Amino acid sequence: MAPFSEEGIKMTVLDMEHNKTPDPNGFLAKFYQFFWEIVKPDLMSLFHEFYAGRLPIHSLNFGVLTLLSKITDAVRI
Repeated sequence: MAPFSEEGIKMTVLDMEHNKTPDPNGFLAKFYQFFWEIVKPDLMSLFHEFYAGRLPIHSLNFGVLTLLSKITDAVRI
């Protein structure tokens, strides 16, 4: 098996259907297509790490929850 190519990944991203439902990470296909040049380095790194067997796949499902206060000077939730 050959490593993932930039062109192959780009074509896959551009071929993704435009939908109104976000994928599991919360982004629409249109996001990746519109911002391809910006997200490309991160996606390429992810696929290279996956191919090399160094990607901790279990951590792909982790997320960060950030609470933003709507009250000035809030000190507790």
